[in-house]
Amino acid sequence: MSSTTEHVVSQLKEDLLKEHHKNSQSSPSHDSDERILDVLNRLDEINIDIDILKETLIGKTVIQFKKKYKYSEDITTKARALVKKWKRIYEDANSATATEQNNDAEVNESCNGNNMEGNYKSDDGDNKDTNNEDGNISSPNGFCDICSKPANFREHIGQLQRCKDCGICVHELCYCTVPTKEIDPNFTCHACKAVNTTVEVNVPSKIGGTGDDIMGKMRELMTVEERPMECVLCLHSSEYHAMHPLYDTCGKEGRQYVLKASGSGKPRRLAWVHTLCAQMLIATKGYLYGVDNDGEWYGSGSKNIDYEDSEDNESARNSSSDESDDEVGGQKFKLGTKIYKEFADEQTGKLCLFKGKVKRFDTRRRFYKIVYTDGDEEEMTESQVKRYLQKPTKVSAKKAQEPVSVATRNFCFNEDVKDEIKEARELKCAVCRKDDTKSLRIPTQCNVGDKGVHTDLQQHYSHVASVCTTAMHVGCARWIAPKRLVRVAGDGNKRVRMTYFYPGQFSGDSNVNKEFPDPVAACFCRVHAKIIQERRNRANEKG
Repeated sequence: MSSTTEHVVSQLKEDLLKEHHKNSQSSPSHDSDERILDVLNRLDEINIDIDILKETLIGKTVIQFKKKYKYSEDITTKARALVKKWKRIYEDANSATATEQNNDAEVNESCNGNNMEGNYKSDDGDNKDTNNEDGNISSPNGFCDICSKPANFREHIGQLQRCKDCGICVHELCYCTVPTKEIDPNFTCHACKAVNTTVEVNVPSKIGGTGDDIMGKMRELMTVEERPMECVLCLHSSEYHAMHPLYDTCGKEGRQYVLKASGSGKPRRLAWVHTLCAQMLIATKGYLYGVDNDGEWYGSGSKNIDYEDSEDNESARNSSSDESDDEVGGQKFKLGTKIYKEFADEQTGKLCLFKGKVKRFDTRRRFYKIVYTDGDEEEMTESQVKRYLQKPTKVSAKKAQEPVSVATRNFCFNEDVKDEIKEARELKCAVCRKDDTKSLRIPTQCNVGDKGVHTDLQQHYSHVASVCTTAMHVGCARWIAPKRLVRVAGDGNKRVRMTYFYPGQFSGDSNVNKEFPDPVAACFCRVHAKIIQERRNRANEKG
């Protein structure tokens, strides 16, 4: 396969998506239609083989122009001809090794479906189609957009439901809904359900609210004209994925947050997040929390935690309150300051409380070295140390039962850790390289070295001694980075899996899953993701 041709096709695909996005923001123009037609003609002139079709998924993009641009006969005719041409390429390439039925399935994988790019990856990195042939929703054969697992992966996480409009597949518990026993043929995801609806928003719209004296006194209506794809937590916005609204605050005054018009031409619009991005940042960092229809919150935020005072806590607070007198080289907390943090038990996965102390401060990198009573170590930022100064003694019943509510209507930023979020935004995503200091995007860091990662994953990188601080957006790690192939030992070029998510156990289920009762969430850089995948492959071969 020619890498040059693949690059050209990928670039033309991006050009098509950009024009489609422009048209979705305003009325289609003659100039835009001419540019789309020009790109389609250029694609027709390129000698595209089956490898390029599989690698670029250009068929999934072009077929949308056949469906959605029926007002332009030239565009629909050219798009239809290209799809027909590429189907023949698939048939010719597979005729020697596959039956006609398998040929049809392969054609459907690359050139049919409801998504702009509807292929998702299974655990082994292979492409798996989320779209059923003939649109049969009664038995989805795809993979969950959030956990990447197929239907019937674990019974207690519910059915794999497929949105009848956009075609995404989600396990009910992964999507924060109550698990059921039946496939819903009329299931519609939140994003598709929002189309052509009118939403009441706060004026002004501000993260965390604007104060009780103002909040909710002024409102305006905004109309959702098309299915949202933009996630405020990452840069990936060119495909259909499971999404939830982002609200400005919880409670009865909370309303969906409004993004301001941007200099790049984007108008004022309602804020949405990928469900996976939100779930991962809740489970690993506590940067957000879920809110149900009554405005009640769930998640890792300190809003759900009650604290009790003790001599240890008092001395910890005193050490920080006196910091102005003893601050050296930017150090805010004295050596010996005690912190308290919960980690998952390596055997059971249950959360256990560990006590640690500040042992060293790196004046250049501004990181605190924390040593725990069991001998383990980790590095923390200033805001992280501040966050864990107090000892959690009681967790609310809701949080103990459901890390994220199974009736989550929307997500909110956790203002209790806003300083930590601000520091995280100073990190640069290793995938997209974007600066987040003036955006709502939040990168997370590679979880290698984090004690909170489930033992099932830890065992594959336990030989790695150092802590990895590589930063990345969850969406970039899940959907953008894997498009670049990596050579995996004994397995050739593969798309390595960089994100792992499993929703845990629903409290309303009497059949407790003892192996994974709590959520499993981890994000790894490309280097460590490759190591994990290679060691998992070897473990599977031995098993």
